[in-house]
Amino acid sequence: MTRLTKVGIALANVMLAMIFAIPSSAGVVTNVTVPISGTGTNPCNGHPFSFTASEHVLVTTTFDAAGGFNGHLEFNNMHDEVTDLLTGIQCKAHGRESLSMHNIDVQSGTVYDLPIVVSATFRTDANCPNSQGSFVITVHAHTTINPDGKATVFFDNSPGDLKCG
Repeated sequence: MTRLTKVGIALANVMLAMIFAIPSSAGVVTNVTVPISGTGTNPCNGHPFSFTASEHVLVTTTFDAAGGFNGHLEFNNMHDEVTDLLTGIQCKAHGRESLSMHNIDVQSGTVYDLPIVVSATFRTDANCPNSQGSFVITVHAHTTINPDGKATVFFDNSPGDLKCG
């Protein structure tokens, strides 16, 4: 997975969170389940696939004792059905994305203090009969925007951990 792809995934998730988030001073902001579907490419065998799932979205916010704003987003795919478009093999999958943010309100874009810190964990696994096309991929990323305006991005496991079969 390229760095551009990982940054794209992170930005897409933040944008999705902005759609669902509602202003609040503390507690659960959003707790919904939405249907999703799409296509992709299996990173292990290169086969195109289609998928359908229910995505549970949970967004929470709190203010800490120092006056900082903290947000946490969880995207948990449930009941994923994946179909290999070349072989027709049906697979079960599960995806989970978790983002933790400090000092920024994703709904309004309000910055409460610097640095802004965003940490993200992505994990997707597909389990196919006889392990044909099965895979697990994980990515851990951290972004910091410092008071001087400089941004740093660090990946714990760049370019990501991929296990096939």
